[in-house]
Amino acid sequence: MNRTPRFDNGARGLLPYNEGERQPGENMAEQSRALIVISPQTVFLVFGLLFATWLLINLQTVIVLLFIAWLFASTLSPAVAWLENRKWPRGISISLFYIVFLTLVGGLVFFLGDILIRQITDLINNFPVLMERTSRYLSQISGIRSDFHLEAWLTSQARTLSFNVQALLKASIGYVFSFLSAFLNVLTVLL
Repeated sequence: MNRTPRFDNGARGLLPYNEGERQPGENMAEQSRALIVISPQTVFLVFGLLFATWLLINLQTVIVLLFIAWLFASTLSPAVAWLENRKWPRGISISLFYIVFLTLVGGLVFFLGDILIRQITDLINNFPVLMERTSRYLSQISGIRSDFHLEAWLTSQARTLSFNVQALLKASIGYVFSFLSAFLNVLTVLL
C-alpha cells in the first residue's frame, strides 16, 4: 500500500488522504475515521487571542490610566486652545485646569463627605428611637411585632447596615485616594 499522501481538492481546501482511506466521491458512511485538519493560521490565531486576553488582563491598570489621560486631554483641549489663543503657554494652561479640577473634586469630597458622615452618625445614634416608633406603629396595626419578632429582625438589620456603611465609607475613601493617585500619575505623564 502506498503511504504517499494525496490531496482531495474539496470545498474546504486541500485535505490529505492516504491510499485505502476515503477516496474522492466515496460515501462518508463507509469511512471508519474522520480526518481533522487544523491550519497553522488557526493555531496562531488562537494563541494570539489568548495572548491578547492575557495582556489585557495584566495591563488593565495601564489601559485605564491611558483612557483617563485621553479623556482629560480631549476634554481640556478646547479650553487649553482657547487660552493658547490668548497668549498663555500650553503647560501653564493645562496646569491651571488641573488645579481647578482637583480643587473642585477635593471640595466636593470634603463637603459631601462631611454631610454623609454626619447623616449616617445621626441615623446610627437615633436608630433605637426610630426602631421603637416603627415597632409601636406596626404593633398598633395588627400585632405584627409579637408574631414576626420584628424587633430582633430590625436590630440585626441595623447591625448589618452599620457594618455595611462603615465598609462602604472605607472603600469609598480608598477609591477616592486611588483615583487621585491615578490622576496624579496621569498628570505626571502629561506634563
